[in-house]
Amino acid sequence: MPRIGGRQCPREGFCQPGRTARILVLVAAIALAAPSLAPAEDPPLVNWPALLPALAPPFTESTFETCRDGSPSCLDHTLAELRRRIAAHDLACSDNALFPRNYRVVTEFYQRLAGTGFFQDDTYVAREDAIFAELFFAAEDAWARGEHDKVPEAWRIAFDAADKKEVQGAGNLLLGINAHVQRDQPYMIAGLGLVDPHGNSRKADHDKFNELLNTAYDDVIAQAVEWDDPDLAMYDMPGTKADDLGLFQIIASWREGVWRNAERLVRARSDEERRLVAETIERNAAEWATWIRREFQYGGPFNRDKRDALCAKRAERARQEMAASVSQDVTCQAIGVRSLRVVRRGRRVRVRGRVMCNPTPVEIAVTRRGRKPRWTRKRAAMRFDHTSRRLRPGRYVVRVRVRDAGGKRRAVRIR
Repeated sequence: MPRIGGRQCPREGFCQPGRTARILVLVAAIALAAPSLAPAEDPPLVNWPALLPALAPPFTESTFETCRDGSPSCLDHTLAELRRRIAAHDLACSDNALFPRNYRVVTEFYQRLAGTGFFQDDTYVAREDAIFAELFFAAEDAWARGEHDKVPEAWRIAFDAADKKEVQGAGNLLLGINAHVQRDQPYMIAGLGLVDPHGNSRKADHDKFNELLNTAYDDVIAQAVEWDDPDLAMYDMPGTKADDLGLFQIIASWREGVWRNAERLVRARSDEERRLVAETIERNAAEWATWIRREFQYGGPFNRDKRDALCAKRAERARQEMAASVSQDVTCQAIGVRSLRVVRRGRRVRVRGRVMCNPTPVEIAVTRRGRKPRWTRKRAAMRFDHTSRRLRPGRYVVRVRVRDAGGKRRAVRIR
């Protein structure tokens, strides 16, 4: 059994921190959720992961269809979707608002840096941002539909704790970050590929993000205290930069571990080996989630009084943002289909996906190959879902388009 800090760990790789590590982990996690430049003097930057070499696997094609061109419109869509989800959570005074609110800060900050030369490969980072958000959206949507078996365990623990309002804001934030970073991010990085087509490692841009995280703490705490849980202020350590320095070291270790797990996924030599790597990722994130949920339950000096008192303020702001969003949508120009999923169900075909602008009517056609498509017009509010009529056996083409904009197609065969 390995030992950490004088304690025996119950299982290799899963030694959970004691209470003394709790504040340090919280500080690290908050910066992971929402990197935004703080006006105060930054702590010393010790970006040691940038000195560690990356293993150089061969180039692999991306397994993701999302945001293939790295267009700035992908970022606009992600921000619009985050704002919509935050407003919905705020109207319901849901504890689930805390994580996406901080996520929005990340995305807005990255938006200011896009195209400035801060990153070596802006297209890659833009795709990474869009795909990373999609993983969170997919988990939250599956939970909302009641399809809990499709939700990763770390996310199930996070959403359940929020629905039951049983943990502090610090716990909600940590649970979301743990699931998104420790669970989602290795799959995202591995799926995008660890090297570019020329064989250059993408770890440099991954480590570059640490420079943003180094300055995150103060601004993020202020936002979370204002809108989600005033008791989060109790975790700040005024008058010292030692906590910020410790914060960065924990952030660096978390993100370095993410990269190494992605390398393990890419280097797996068989489906069985990849499954075993995935099991360790899932189990690690789930065990962290279990610990966070237990450690941050309400009790002692923490209760929900101040937090619940923010509900009216949150709801009013949500109504204002939703009204502004509707006003903007009237003049929004359609910019295409974001994703397309086609599932054959007997003699019918189910077509599901997203559009880049809300509200955007989409047109769908399921037509025999070689024949002129007959379009069915569907009203889409970010998502569309269409099931075809019963089809005869044969080869079909599934087309989805946004009028005067982009579209996608898939082939399907009915037997």
